[in-house]
Amino acid sequence: MVAITGRQAMVLPCQDIRLEYDGKLTLVGLYTGNLAIPTVPTVAPQLAFLIVIDGDLSEPLQSLKIEFHLPQVKEPTVYEVPLDPQRPQHEKGQTRWRFQIPFGIAPAVLNPGRIVCKIIHDKGEIETGARWIVHAPQPMIEPPVLPTPEPPKQ
Repeated sequence: MVAITGRQAMVLPCQDIRLEYDGKLTLVGLYTGNLAIPTVPTVAPQLAFLIVIDGDLSEPLQSLKIEFHLPQVKEPTVYEVPLDPQRPQHEKGQTRWRFQIPFGIAPAVLNPGRIVCKIIHDKGEIETGARWIVHAPQPMIEPPVLPTPEPPKQ
């Protein structure tokens, strides 16, 4: 078994994230590859991300900020994450903490390029790639040619 040390982060882009009544998160429309847009730019009503950050229990987070950089958008979307001083207790044998943070951009202006998410914390920065946006125009579909009906016989 390989021991994981230090702080790590992962970003999962999707269409929507729902908080269930029991505290679970439901990800809707998880992107498993590039995000394809039909026109440049495309304005999506919303783009959601689940950010997962973990680290050693011996090094709790003191501060946390998230920056999302969408391609060709001048200013990043920034979120200062409030950290609860009454963090949950951990079980005996647990060695790592984990934060799961749902994050949304609405509306989202999408252009081709790499989405970058920066996790800025008290000990530095983690840059994650949150997928690429690619231009994939929809093919024009020609309507079928219908035969001309014959005039009714008299």
